[in-house]
Amino acid sequence: MNCYKVVEKMSGDCFMTDKLNFFISGMDAGVRNHVLSDIYPKIGKNLIILDDSENAGMLNIKEIQAAGYQVKNGFSGEFSLYNPLRIDSINGIARLRELMKVMGYDEKQKQKLIAYLKFIEHIEGLFGTEEDNILTLEILGSYSSNMYVEMKIQKLVSENIIDSDQQLYLLSKYSEVCDVAADFENSFYILAPFIRGKNKLTSHADLTAYLFSFKEMETDIVMKNIVTHLLLYDIADNINERFAILILDKGMGERPYILKLLTALPEWAEVYLVSPDIFTLVNNNMLSMIMNRFAVRIYSKHLAMDSCRFIEELLGEINVVKQSYAVNYDCRWSANKPLDILWGRNKTEGYVTNPSVREPKYRKEMIARLHQGEAIIEYGGRSLLVSL
Repeated sequence: MNCYKVVEKMSGDCFMTDKLNFFISGMDAGVRNHVLSDIYPKIGKNLIILDDSENAGMLNIKEIQAAGYQVKNGFSGEFSLYNPLRIDSINGIARLRELMKVMGYDEKQKQKLIAYLKFIEHIEGLFGTEEDNILTLEILGSYSSNMYVEMKIQKLVSENIIDSDQQLYLLSKYSEVCDVAADFENSFYILAPFIRGKNKLTSHADLTAYLFSFKEMETDIVMKNIVTHLLLYDIADNINERFAILILDKGMGERPYILKLLTALPEWAEVYLVSPDIFTLVNNNMLSMIMNRFAVRIYSKHLAMDSCRFIEELLGEINVVKQSYAVNYDCRWSANKPLDILWGRNKTEGYVTNPSVREPKYRKEMIARLHQGEAIIEYGGRSLLVSL
C-alpha cells in the first residue's frame, strides 16, 4: 500500500498541503523501508541526507540511485559549507559566537576572538588585500605567530602606510588579544575539512543526494554539533526550496545536534525524519514543537512503554459508549418454586446504556504489540491503522 495514497484518502475533502513532511518512528524495519521507498521517487529535488543511524540497513544507497539520484559524500572534502569567519555583519558575529559556544569557549574568550578577527580585518584592510571583508583560513594562518604579525606591521611601516605611533598602537592591540589566537588556531584543524572545499552544495544541477554520515564521527558530540551548525547556516544562506532534507536518527543516546536541526531549520524546509524511537530525543514540553514540523506522522511498534504512552496521547481520544447487564434474583421462598426457577421468573434482568466516556483511540499496550508491517498513520487530525 502506497503511503501517499493513504494520506490522500485520509485528507478527504480537506485541503492537502503540497509539502508533506514525513515523520517515521518505530522499530519495524519493514514499515520504515516501505515508506522510504515511496518517498524517494516523490521528492524530485536535491537531497541532503544526515545519517546518524547505527542500523546499516536504514539507508539504502541503491534505492536512492534507482530514484534518479547521484550520491555524493558530503565529507569528502569536495564541498565547502558556511564560512564561520564571516564577521562582516551582526548575523555573522552571532553565528560565530554560537559556534564558539559549541566548541567550549566562554564569554570572555568569545569577545576576545571577535576582537582578534577584527584586528586581522583591519590589518588586511590597510594592505588592501581583503576581498569583501571576508576572512579565510589562509589569511588567518598568516597571523599564526607573533613574528608573522610583527613582520606584517613592520611592512606597513616600510611601505609608509602607517607611522611609528600607529605601529606601536597596533602592536599593543595585538598583545591584548593574542592569547586567544593560539587556542583558535587549534580549531582550524576541526573547521578546515568543512570549509575548504572548492564546490558548494548548490553546484550540481542534476538530482544529487549529499550524504553526511555522522557515523564516521563515532561518539564525538562536539564534532557533530559543529558540522550541524555549519550545515544549518549554509542551508539558511544558500539552499532554497529545490532541496529536501532527510534525517536518519539512531534513536538512542545524547543527540543535541538532531534537536538543533529540527528546531532551527527554516520553515520552508522539506524535512523527512526516520527514527527507531524519536521520543528518546525530547521531553514532553518540546514534543509539540517537533511534531508541528511534520504533516504526516507514521508510528510502528515501539519497545519503550514511555514512548507508547506519548503516541497514545498524541493520537487523542474517542467517545466510547458501553452497556452494562445486571440480574436481580428474588431470594424469597415463594419466588423460588420449581416452575418459577424453570421459567426464569425468580429474577429481573436489566440492560443499561451508560453515558459515553473518553478513552484513548489507540492504547499504549496495543502500540507496543503492533504486528510486523502494521503502522498508524496520522494526518490532518485523523489516524488510521494500516498494514504496509
